[in-house]
Amino acid sequence: MRAHHLCAALGLPTDKNKVEGFRSKLKRLVERGWLAEDEPGLFAWGGAHHALSFVECPGSTFGSRCSR
Repeated sequence: MRAHHLCAALGLPTDKNKVEGFRSKLKRLVERGWLAEDEPGLFAWGGAHHALSFVECPGSTFGSRCSR
């Protein structure tokens, strides 16, 4: 999904400078593995990659990494 469409869907302002700021935040989430950028400016959920890095361990808190 494009940053402009995401802003509109989330009810955020869609003026150019706000969308550019939001796009930079999306790029940061791509770098961290939360999102995927299939084509330049086209963002998709990258949750499968991120979800694989977390495993539930007995006695651990939600979202913590397992030390196995």
